[in-house]
Amino acid sequence: MTETREEFDDRIKRARAAHEKQQEGHKTHAAQIQTFGSDAMKAPAIVGLGGIVALLGFYSANFDRLSRNTAAMQSFGDMLFWLFASLLMTVAAPGFAYLSQIAYTQALNDERFDFDEPFVHETTKSKRYRRLGDVFRWAAVVLVILSIIGLAIAGVLFFRVVA
Repeated sequence: MTETREEFDDRIKRARAAHEKQQEGHKTHAAQIQTFGSDAMKAPAIVGLGGIVALLGFYSANFDRLSRNTAAMQSFGDMLFWLFASLLMTVAAPGFAYLSQIAYTQALNDERFDFDEPFVHETTKSKRYRRLGDVFRWAAVVLVILSIIGLAIAGVLFFRVVA
């Protein structure tokens, strides 16, 4: 079946609209990458600094009491482990989120545009990048959850030390 000039013009118009919409998605992802990059540098530094200051203050204020109680020293050591493990995961999570956004953007860049429905097609390469983005995204989610669990464990240990 051949297409009329009117049908052809309509198809081209819809294709261009789909291509423009896809390009807007690219711009959105680029802005997200910049935001994640900024957050990846700021948030862990603030969290790390706060944790270090709090630990040093607590340790110096309670050294005499802690040093006489072996169980308290053990709990304090465990608390330090969980706090620093949590901080490490907190530092890593934004990096994985950033990598996920790069992978998603690359997936968008590797899609194929044409003038036949559906106008934008996933390619093998774009599917791979999308899956890689999913892996990085879920790694970031798992790291955040583990970090929260680590902070909770450190909090319970802190109550053992002060009790």
